[in-house]
Amino acid sequence: MDSYAAAEAKPLAERDGEGKIIGGHLADLYAALLAKGATAKYAGVLRTRAAVVLDKAGAKRVSELTPSRVQAAIAALRDSAWGWRRAITTWRPSRNCRAGCGATAGRGSTRLPT
Repeated sequence: MDSYAAAEAKPLAERDGEGKIIGGHLADLYAALLAKGATAKYAGVLRTRAAVVLDKAGAKRVSELTPSRVQAAIAALRDSAWGWRRAITTWRPSRNCRAGCGATAGRGSTRLPT
């Protein structure tokens, strides 16, 4: 079996009775992030966010995962009451600018990278 067929045979996420991810590609993603030195908290947050997008897209296998389905899922999440902004941290001047937007570069700078 080639690598594409093996990837297609494996589900994107296998869940236990409580809904926790116990297998599939998302479990592999979590393990790979931990192996590369990511914290368990970061890896868990990323796995959860990916699972939300995949669930919204309705994809169960890799072949069902298309850019248009993912974009539609993200757009639906962004527009929903679920609060996409809670799931993905965004830069907001009202929260992130200490000295106003336009502070000089340096330690603690509030300028956005260009």
